[in-house]
Amino acid sequence: MIPRSIEDAADGGVRVELPQSLHGQLFLLAYDRFRRRLDGNDRWRFGLALRTALLADLYLTGHLTTEV
Repeated sequence: MIPRSIEDAADGGVRVELPQSLHGQLFLLAYDRFRRRLDGNDRWRFGLALRTALLADLYLTGHLTTEV
């Protein structure tokens, strides 16, 4: 289970609400809060994974259907 919030000691103890969506969690995995930017050299691959996570989240919540 994913926690709903976290105390961020690096930002002075600010309570941060964690996203429950798949694409929101993927973004947090790739974000470097100390540099304040996305980390990694392969941004194309991250963009593809982010779009895939967003589509999966839309499908799982019923906002996207597979009607022919």
